[in-house]
Order: sequence, then structure tokens, then C-alpha cells
Amino acid sequence: MALPPERRTSSSGLVERMDAHDRTFALIGIAKALQARAPEQVDALLQEAATMERTVPDSDLVAAGLREIGKVLSEADHPDQARAFFQEAIERAATEGELGSSTVADAAAELANLGESRIARVAADRYCTASDRLRVYTAILSPSADAGS
Repeated sequence: MALPPERRTSSSGLVERMDAHDRTFALIGIAKALQARAPEQVDALLQEAATMERTVPDSDLVAAGLREIGKVLSEADHPDQARAFFQEAIERAATEGELGSSTVADAAAELANLGESRIARVAADRYCTASDRLRVYTAILSPSADAGS
């Protein structure tokens, strides 16, 4: 009997169930590994990961997954796609997730690194704790943030 795709067998022989969030991060890991060898396959994997992540019921987890997809796209030199994922991560974490989530600060700092200082500052001012705001402001002031402006 074949196992459904959401099940896998661990090295100890136990069957473990992977939820959509786990599968998303597995696809992100595969995409990172393929970046250098098969970059044309990375976009499709990340789109599949994003589609899967959006089905997760916990908005904070969705935001974290979207943030990580954005990081991979940013590293792969796809700034426009990365920007969209970072903005969606902020929206998810800020509107439906737990306010003060470090995911907002992480995504805002990434946006600052892409030259989106205004969006990063607004997100930090509205949704971040004092320590997370400081991290975002530092990213805004860093030389890499100036390069994108």
C-alpha cells in the first residue's frame, strides 16, 4: 500500500505526518539547494511552496513561510518577487497574526535591504516592538538599503 504524499517514513521506520508548513519549508530547502545547479526550477518550487503555505491556518506561520520564500528570491536576485512576498508576510503577520511578531521586523528589514525604506519604516512603526523597530531602522540606515533607493 502506497503512502499518501503528505506522509513519509523516518529513518527509524516510523511514519510521520508532514503538514503544509513542513512541506513548504522542505520545498524551500530544495529550492535553495537547486539555486546554483538548476535556477530555472527554483521559481516553480517557490510558487508551489507559497501556494501550499497559504493553506496553513495559522497566520503567523504563513507569514514566516512567505518571509523565507522572499529571502530565497532575494538571494536569487529576483527583487520584485521578493518584495511582494515580504509585503504579503507583513500583511499576514500584522493583520491576522500576533502583533509584535518578529516576522514583521524580519520582513521589514529585508524590504529595507531591497531599497523599500519607507514601507519598512511604516511597518516597523505600526507593528513592531521597540527592539524590533531598532533592528529595522538599522537595516534602513545600512549601505545596502541606500543602494536600492
